[in-house]
Amino acid sequence: MFLIKNGKVLTMTGKLYDGADILIENGVIKAIGGNLDTGGERSTRIIDATNFFIMPGLIDAHSHLGIKSAHSNDAVTASQRASNDIKFLAPDFSEALKAGVTQTLIMPRYDNLVSGMCALCKTNTNADDMFLNDSAAMKATLSGAQEGEMNESKRMALTALLRDELFSAKEYLNAKERAKQNDLPFTRSESMESWEGVLTRKIPLIIEARFREDVETAVRMKKLLNIDIVICGCDRAEPAFEEVAENHIPVVYTGDFSSGGLDKLSMLEKIGVEFAISANSPNSPIAYLPFYAGLAAKSGISLFAALKSVTTAPAKILGSISRTATIEVGKDADIAIFDDNPLEVFSNVIATIVDGDICYER
Repeated sequence: MFLIKNGKVLTMTGKLYDGADILIENGVIKAIGGNLDTGGERSTRIIDATNFFIMPGLIDAHSHLGIKSAHSNDAVTASQRASNDIKFLAPDFSEALKAGVTQTLIMPRYDNLVSGMCALCKTNTNADDMFLNDSAAMKATLSGAQEGEMNESKRMALTALLRDELFSAKEYLNAKERAKQNDLPFTRSESMESWEGVLTRKIPLIIEARFREDVETAVRMKKLLNIDIVICGCDRAEPAFEEVAENHIPVVYTGDFSSGGLDKLSMLEKIGVEFAISANSPNSPIAYLPFYAGLAAKSGISLFAALKSVTTAPAKILGSISRTATIEVGKDADIAIFDDNPLEVFSNVIATIVDGDICYER
């Protein structure tokens, strides 16, 4: 048990407490309020947060923490799992904790069309309990880090390959069900099995799409197959934004963080698109995540939208909102304490708490 005392608490539920305490027990938030009583527990650790900002731990919805880049000769590696390749002692996790990041979606790091299954993790690097979901999303890339416009014939080929893969998986699952109903033998395919969560809408397909044509392809995939899509990137796709909004597709913005690029976030906010901001580590350090959210606020999105983009928005997109991303009684005690406004570049993280354990302290 420990107590955080007398801080400015940004709950991300719409409530703001000034000079409040947070009591943590058994990894969850037990109470929030003024002058909380620890019940005489001698072992209670107390953190004095006077004049400090307390908020939910930050969430990065697109990273490669603890994973080395790799090349695959196969365009589709759907059965590849990020959870099998994470190096838990990689310094990436320490850097995340120093930045107040307590949760991230880790992608397989293959440079192909479908790189595989993503893992939703806490950053405490305890292999026994760091995974919130080791099969949280499937990752595909239509346009990633290309500097220029993709050759149209290549774009069409990638689109056709992804569509064929999804339809093959759908037919495979239908055939599997028919075999089961008729008590017939069936040959199992690990690659096809990997698509079941996407096609039954248990998890989303994350499509990295920077350009308008690729975003429009992602929208068509959603309509054609009735699946949940998340678009990652989206920094050169303004003409398709209205279609993204109309189809209720969330966006993880990993693109241009110059003033011109951040104008895209203002556009998305105005038309009601749910979006998260990602540092896209290691392309840029995960420590930049709060800084990028601050830049977005400076460039025109509301302060609350900026805070949401690294807390509740990614948690909703990734399916962890019931446990994390807000400071409420009963939620996981994933908390970041800053010495000033969390979105200011000069602010420092004083402590990062994951599942009730102090994992970083300045």
